[in-house]
Amino acid sequence: MSEQPQAGQPLHQDDDPRVPSEAVGESTTDRGEDIAERDGKEAGRQDTGTQGESQRPTGTSTARDVTAVDPQEPIDPAAPNPR
Repeated sequence: MSEQPQAGQPLHQDDDPRVPSEAVGESTTDRGEDIAERDGKEAGRQDTGTQGESQRPTGTSTARDVTAVDPQEPIDPAAPNPR
């Protein structure tokens, strides 16, 4: 008699989502981090530092970030962001 798997345990290694399948190939697309390193910061975005205990990056954006078609800043700086 074979040993039964514990509740919630995969039946065998092929069913374990933590183990990569041999059928999975190498990624053919660029990672976002690689694109940012190669091309630099996107137009219309500026870093403003970090915030909180986790030091999460923060930033601002301009009209150029919203659209590439004749971007114009708001006439009134107090106007809401169009996004």
